[in-house]
Amino acid sequence: MPRKPIHKSGPMTAAERMREKRIRDRAKVWSPDEDLEGLSDSGLLEQLAEAFRKDREKRKKGVPKTDRGAVTRWLLREVGRRI
Repeated sequence: MPRKPIHKSGPMTAAERMREKRIRDRAKVWSPDEDLEGLSDSGLLEQLAEAFRKDREKRKKGVPKTDRGAVTRWLLREVGRRI
């Protein structure tokens, strides 16, 4: 039987807080009208890794270069800006 989420009946565990943070970070990066100001450095790097993975999958499927990589480039520019 799956475990009932603790946060509905009490405080969240560390794993549940991290899962919620990843969901918020993913929503921030992949929504068209958000900026990356509220995204932590670790969240930015996690989303950059996910964007690279998605681009690699698209490349393997034969998607043209013009239709992939925009989010990855955007995230890389943000990493460079923060450095």
